[in-house]
Amino acid sequence: IGKEDDEAFSALNTYILEKEKPTLKQPGELMLAQASRDYWEEHGKHAVGATSEKFVYERVNRSKLIHLYASQLTQGRINEHVRACQAEGYSNGTIRKDLEHIRAALNYAHNERRLLYVPKFKLPPAPPPRERILTPDEQNLLLSKIKTPHVYNQVLTMFNTGQRPGVVSSLTWF
Repeated sequence: IGKEDDEAFSALNTYILEKEKPTLKQPGELMLAQASRDYWEEHGKHAVGATSEKFVYERVNRSKLIHLYASQLTQGRINEHVRACQAEGYSNGTIRKDLEHIRAALNYAHNERRLLYVPKFKLPPAPPPRERILTPDEQNLLLSKIKTPHVYNQVLTMFNTGQRPGVVSSLTWF
């Protein structure tokens, strides 16, 4: 290997090391809006149940929390947010889902080496699970109202497997 090759190899190594250098930020340097947007663009869009996740992403981006830096996300602010959302009529389940999105976005930023550490906060208590089973008459009524064959098949698959819409939508046939 000649001198030119050594120089090219050295330049390439320097470039790769600089490119791979972590871009860690302190929580005071990363806004929740940026973390949420990155999480949605790079992960949420492609997740199973992306349609549902998009509603959460959009709701979170209308909240007052989104304009904060990660370091400003204190338990006091979380509690204030929970009370405000409850006053607007949101359930603890909805509020919890929104805060889980924020937590996931911050964890994603941390895992992608964009955030030095993730601020800790507690979520409101989880609501009891809801289970509503349609009677055979209700199932037949619902199926009779569906006009599109692929939607009919999807709902029928959901009835027969007990799976949620996002899971059934993500099925692929071989």
